[in-house]
Amino acid sequence: MEIKRGNTVVCDVYLKDNSYTVEEIMGEDTLTLNFLSRNVIKLQINDYIDFEGTKYKIRHNEKVTKRETSLGWEYTVMFYSSKYDLLDVEFFLHGRPERKKNFDYYTGTARDWLELFVKNMNRSGSGWIAGSCIESRMITLSFKDKKVGTVLDELIKELDSEYWISGQTMNIGRREYSSNGLVLAQGEGMGFTELEVSAVDDTPPITVLYPYGSDKNLGSDYGADYLLLPDGRLSIEKNVEKYGRIEKSMQFDHIFPKGEFAVTEKIDDYTLRASGMDFNLTDCLLDGVEVIVTFQDGGLAGYDLAIVEGSWDNDLKQFKLKQNDQENALKVPGDINFSVGDKFILTGLKMPQSYRDNASLQLQEEAQAWLDGKCEKRIQLRGKCDEIVFRLQNIFIACGQMVGVYSEQLDIDREIRVTKVKRYIEKDGTPSYRYELTLSDFLESNGFKDLVDDVNKMPEEIEDAVKPVREHTKRSWRDVMETLGMMFDPEGDYFTELIKPLAVHTAQLIVGTNSQQMELIGVKFIPNADNDANYFKNTAGKLVHFTVSEEIREWVIPSASFRLNNSLAYYVYAKCPKEGVNGSIYVSERQIKLEDETGYYHFWVGVLNTPEDGVRSWLPNYGYTEIAGQTITTGMIKDKLARLVIDLVNAKITAVNGATIEGKVTFTSGTSGYNNISDRPNLQPLYDGINNAQSAANNKARVFYQTTAPTSGMKTNDLWVDGVNIYRYSGSSWVLASKYDNTITEINGGLITTGAIAFGSTGGMAASGTIRIWSGGAAGANGQPPTDPTFSVDSSGNVVSNGTITANDAILLRNGQAGITGYGTSNSSIRFWAGGAVPESADFRVDQSGDVNVRMLNAISINGGTSNFSSIYLADKSWNNNYVNLFAAREAQGMEIQKTYQGVLDNIGKFIVMKYNPDATAYREISFFVRHFKSDTSWLFRTCIKASQLPSLVQINDLDTSGTKYNVKWDSATGLLYIE
Repeated sequence: MEIKRGNTVVCDVYLKDNSYTVEEIMGEDTLTLNFLSRNVIKLQINDYIDFEGTKYKIRHNEKVTKRETSLGWEYTVMFYSSKYDLLDVEFFLHGRPERKKNFDYYTGTARDWLELFVKNMNRSGSGWIAGSCIESRMITLSFKDKKVGTVLDELIKELDSEYWISGQTMNIGRREYSSNGLVLAQGEGMGFTELEVSAVDDTPPITVLYPYGSDKNLGSDYGADYLLLPDGRLSIEKNVEKYGRIEKSMQFDHIFPKGEFAVTEKIDDYTLRASGMDFNLTDCLLDGVEVIVTFQDGGLAGYDLAIVEGSWDNDLKQFKLKQNDQENALKVPGDINFSVGDKFILTGLKMPQSYRDNASLQLQEEAQAWLDGKCEKRIQLRGKCDEIVFRLQNIFIACGQMVGVYSEQLDIDREIRVTKVKRYIEKDGTPSYRYELTLSDFLESNGFKDLVDDVNKMPEEIEDAVKPVREHTKRSWRDVMETLGMMFDPEGDYFTELIKPLAVHTAQLIVGTNSQQMELIGVKFIPNADNDANYFKNTAGKLVHFTVSEEIREWVIPSASFRLNNSLAYYVYAKCPKEGVNGSIYVSERQIKLEDETGYYHFWVGVLNTPEDGVRSWLPNYGYTEIAGQTITTGMIKDKLARLVIDLVNAKITAVNGATIEGKVTFTSGTSGYNNISDRPNLQPLYDGINNAQSAANNKARVFYQTTAPTSGMKTNDLWVDGVNIYRYSGSSWVLASKYDNTITEINGGLITTGAIAFGSTGGMAASGTIRIWSGGAAGANGQPPTDPTFSVDSSGNVVSNGTITANDAILLRNGQAGITGYGTSNSSIRFWAGGAVPESADFRVDQSGDVNVRMLNAISINGGTSNFSSIYLADKSWNNNYVNLFAAREAQGMEIQKTYQGVLDNIGKFIVMKYNPDATAYREISFFVRHFKSDTSWLFRTCIKASQLPSLVQINDLDTSGTKYNVKWDSATGLLYIE
C-alpha cells in the first residue's frame, strides 16, 4: 500500500494481517496500518493514503510508532479520515472572516447550516460537497470563535439527529440502511463466531408518553394552556403489554400553531406585503399582546420584530415593522433589512383552527417517533464475523445498516443497527471479509473524539507513580480557581465582591445559600460518562427542598444525558416548576438566578469545569458547611484526588485504592477483636474448604507405572499403566480403561504425517494398505478403512464406486476428446461422446433418449435391441442427416431397408449394392434400386435389379445338368417375379 506526500510516493509498504479500518457513527473514522520495513521510514504529519475512495492522513506524530525487529522495523501508524479536518477550520457566517458586531449568531434550517459548513470547509480546502439532509425547523446557534466541527456538534444536538461524512460529502440525518433480509446468528455457518452483549442502557424503556407542545398562538378558547394531541388526547402508548406502564411527560416546545409566509412585496424598509396569508390578522389579535414577526431566512433571519399597532391592512395583507434600536445594537430594519422572498412566522396571536389542527398532528408525529425509539430495552452487541460465510455469500457491512440478529442464548430475534465497523485490510489488496461489528440501539458517543494519547510518558517508575498525583493536583487547583470565577449570587441578596483577607477570625462560618438547602435522593451525577469528557449524565430520583417555602417541597427528577462543548465550563441546575412535581436537570453555560424564569425555580446544583487532560471535574455545591468552634458540620469530606471520600450524610467511607489505618484499632462494646465486628465475613466456609481440600488430597487416585499388575497398596479408581494399556482398579480387580496408540502424528510446516484420518465413522484417509481414500462403510480400529467401502481410491490410483456417481457437468477422458456429460435435461441432451471436444458435434454421441450417432462403424455384429421395432439409422451428413433405415419390422420378422426420397441421386435410389473387386478390371456387381425413367412421369420410380456378367447355360450345366430351365417374368399387379 502506497503512503504519499503530496504527489510523491514516500514508500510502498507490505502490510501485516492486523491492519484495519474503524468507522463509528458519530465517532471514530480511522485506518491503522501495521507493516514491516527493512529501513527506517521518516513519516510526517499530512502524509496520506488512498483506500477504497477515502483519503486518510497522519494528524499526530505520536500515532506513528516503530520498534526494531530481527527483520528490520515494524511500524504501527494511525491515519485519520477527512472528517477530522472539521476540527481545523474556523466557522464564519458566510464562509469567510467578518468582524461585525452581532454577527455571531445564525438562524437556518439543517440544509442552510449544511451549505455553510461546506462553504467554510472549501475556504481552507476543496472538494467538499453537501449530501443528503433532513427537513428541519429553524435552528439558531452562536458560532463565535468556534470550529466547524464544534458548531456541527451543537446543531446535531439541537436536531436530536446524526451526521456522517463519506469522503468529502457531508450528510445530516439518521444513517440507516435496510437489512435486505440479512440475518446473522452465532454458530457454524451462521455469520458470527462470537457474539456478546457489551452494554445495556440503564434507562428503562418508556411505554407511555404524555407529550405537549408550546403555549404560543393557542388563544384563550383552546381549552388548554399547552398544545395537545389531536382530539385533546393526553398520551400515546407502545409496548405496555410487554414492559408495563413506564410513563414520561415531555414538552416539544418548538411545536405550536404557525404558518411560514413569504414577503411578496417590499413597500419600504419597514413595510411589507405577504399576499399568501390566508387569514385576517385583526381577527386573531390577543388583548395586550404584541404580534411578533420572526424571520426564518434572509438578512433578518433570527430577529424578532413587533408589528406596529394598527398598521395591518386585511385586504392588502400588509403591515409595518417596529424598528429595534436598542442601545449597542444594530438598527433593525435599517442596518440590515428584509427582501422579497424572505420567509417569516408570526407569534403573539391566536392562529386559526386549521393551523392549530396541523400543529397537533405535528406533535403526534414527532411524539410517536420519539416513543418508537424509547419503547424497547436498548442493548449493544459486539460480534466477530465468520470470514468464510461472509466470503461465500459476498457480504459487505457498512455503518448504519440494519441487520437481523438471532440468538436463543441472548434472547434476541430482531433487527439492530450497525453503529461501528472494524474491518481488516488484506495485504494483497483483495476485498476483505474479516469484520468485527458493534450493533446497538444507542450511540456510545456524539461528535468528534480526541484520539491523541499523551505522548510525554516518562519511563521512570517514580514518575509513573507521581505524575497522576501532580497533574491531578494542578487540575484540582485550576478547577478551584475556575469555580471561584463562576460563583454568583443565585438569590440576589448577597455581597458579590470577592474578599481576599490574609486571615479570617470569626465566631461562625456558613458556606451555602438558602436556595441550595436540598437533598437529591437517588440522583447520581456522572461526569466523563463513557470516558468522554463532553458527556454528562444523571440518574433518576427525587429532589427534596427544605427552605424554598414554609413546607418541604419535593420534585421528581428523571434521568437525562447532555453533550457538552469542550471549551466551556457549565452550571448544573435543577429546574423545578413552582406549581407541579416534575422537575429536571438543566445544564447551561449561563448564570441563572433562582427565580429568573417565570413559573420555575432554578436550584444551583453544581459546576462542571472545563476539561483538563481529557477529564472534566464535577463539583456539587448544594447543601451547606458550618464551622463553629471545634465543630464542622457538612455533608462530605474528600481529599483533593478524591481517593478517600467520607460521606457523612449516608455514613459511608469510600477508599478508591484502599486505605491504611495506622495504630491500634479498638472495637468497643465487649471483647475487642474480629468477633466483635457485627457484619464480619463468615470464615467457616473457608475453614471447611481447607479441610475438604486436605481430605481430597488424601484420597486422590494414584497411578502405577509397571509392566505387571500391582497386587497391593491400591484402592478404588487407582490407575495402572503397563506401557501399552491403561487399567482402573474397580475395588477388586484391574479392568481395562483405555489403550495406547503409539502412532505418531507429525506437523512439519505445511506437511501433516499420521496413520489415518477419519471423517466421522463413515469416511477417511489411510497412510498404508490398499485403500487410501474411502467413503461409505464403517471405520475400523484407529480409523482404518473397511475392506469393501462404497467408494474408494486404492494405492495405485484406481477409483472404485459401488454406489452412484453423478456428474452434473461432465467427466472428461484424457485429452477431452471423449467423456460423459450430465449437462441438459431434454431427450436430445448428449450423455456419451467421442471424437471431438464439443459433445453436441462429436463424431460419436449418445443422447438421453438412447439414440446413437456415429461417423464410421466397424463391427463384427450389430444388435439393434430386443424390441420388434428395433432399427438402425445410417445418417448421411452431406445431405442434412437424411438417412437409410435398417428396420426390423414386426410384420416382416426380418430386416427392411428404407431410404428417404431426399437420398435419391441422379434419379437412382439404391438399396443394396454388392460389389466384387470394385477397383480391378474384373469388376462385378449386383444391386437392387429404384430408378426414374425419362419416359415416365416425374414422380414414378421403377424397381430395378442390376447384375453384371451373369452365367450362361454352359456355366449352369457345369454345376448341375439335371435342373429344369424356366423363363422369368414379372407380374405388374403384385410386383413379383415368377417363372413359367
